[in-house]
Amino acid sequence: MLSKEIEYKKNKLKIENNCLIKFLKKYQAASGRKNIKFEKILEKTKNNNLVLNIGAGNDKKQRNLINIDIVLKNNINVFCDCEHLPFKDNVFSAVILKYVIHHIKNPQKCVDEAHRVLKQNSEIITAVPFIEPYHPNPTDYYRYTLPGLELLFQKFEKIESGVIGGPGSALAEFMREFFVAFFQNILLRKIIRFISGWLFMPLKYLDCIFEKRAFSFFAAYGVYFYGRKK
Repeated sequence: MLSKEIEYKKNKLKIENNCLIKFLKKYQAASGRKNIKFEKILEKTKNNNLVLNIGAGNDKKQRNLINIDIVLKNNINVFCDCEHLPFKDNVFSAVILKYVIHHIKNPQKCVDEAHRVLKQNSEIITAVPFIEPYHPNPTDYYRYTLPGLELLFQKFEKIESGVIGGPGSALAEFMREFFVAFFQNILLRKIIRFISGWLFMPLKYLDCIFEKRAFSFFAAYGVYFYGRKK
């Protein structure tokens, strides 16, 4: 019985030391870090600080988090247009703009509104696609380079900015859409998108190689900006 236990532990250690397993763990850790800033901002709600989540989509409801969207769902607190926020000046302790700016006709107006409703020295975080296929939800207007995103948020003091989803993720997405483009039938497109999505998903694991490369934003899937109201 003891020998079986020793053998099991040896095999387990062998698996854990496998190069591929280490590689996948490193990627998962790298991917997890990309959400830390969003989680940090959400923690503000625990101290009775109001956080505004613009373009909340399917994000869950929680205390002191104000979810807004142009689509009325059960999780949405306020149904409104982000270019005309129905809030007073200097109300919120943080603003989240997660993958929404590229769906807005006048993104600068939305950013200006976010700046207006934020308290002094409060934080804002946004993530946007740079290299990502067209996806109307319900519309899709823009793509941003990292310098372009920083320019859009120039009213804010930059704390940090960088890549969220590297060249591996960008390549995986475009390889999927490349094969989907051969088909016109809607059902077939959905099937091919599903199959090719799984087929090319391993390419995303390459992002852990690019994570700390200085020029990974040249071909990144998306970029983020984390700043503070001056």
